[in-house]
Order: sequence, then structure tokens, then C-alpha cells
Amino acid sequence: MDSILSMEMLLSTLRMAIPLVLASVGGTLCERSGIINLGIEGMMLSGAFGAVYGTYISGNPWIGVLFAILVGGLFGILHAVLCIRFKTNQSVSGIGINVFVSGLTIVLTRAVWKSDGMSGQWKNFQQSVFRD
Repeated sequence: MDSILSMEMLLSTLRMAIPLVLASVGGTLCERSGIINLGIEGMMLSGAFGAVYGTYISGNPWIGVLFAILVGGLFGILHAVLCIRFKTNQSVSGIGINVFVSGLTIVLTRAVWKSDGMSGQWKNFQQSVFRD
């Protein structure tokens, strides 16, 4: 029994670590190119919101993946343009992207699903399962 639980925990750990490993690889590539990218978390958050919204409007998770790539990439391009073209401070630009996206996702979630922090389907599921 303990070996089954430990195997499930190992597999769960690996599954949950994949996005962090990919972000770390991206951060390493940015460092190697000479850009400090402190906005990786904001790019991941914007991509996650883009995935949820793209899936919500289309009903197709692959469209959601496409939205995630586009939205996360737009913030990456914004960081690149600010740092390379306009010579802004790389740390300030990255932290600014993080703060901006943190607020933007909250505002857009309220605008689209009229709820705080949850998409509509998950909120409905939670309400149906966890009734008082």
C-alpha cells in the first residue's frame, strides 16, 4: 500500500513540476542571451488565462493551447521590445509585467465570468458538489 502511495506521489510531483521546469529553462535561455526576465511568472499567468478563455469561447482545448501561446508570447514580445528597443531597466520591466498581469487576470475574470478567481464552470461545479 505504501509503495502505491509513494508512486502516485512521485508521478504527481513530476506532473506538477513540468511547468516550473519549462519556465526555468526559458529563464536560463533569457539569461544566456543577456536579458534578465523577471516577468516569467506574469507570462505564465497570462498564458494560463488565455488557455482558459480560449477553451471557454471555443469549447476546444487545442484552441485554448493556441490562445495560451499567443497571449504569453505577446507579453514576452512586450518585455523584449521594452528592454531591447527602448532600453528600459530589465528588472523593472519584468516586475511591471508581473504586477500588470496579476491585476489584469482578476479584472478579466470578473468581466467574463462575473466571479472572483474562478471560471464559471468550475464555480458551478463547486456549488453543486459542496452545498451546505
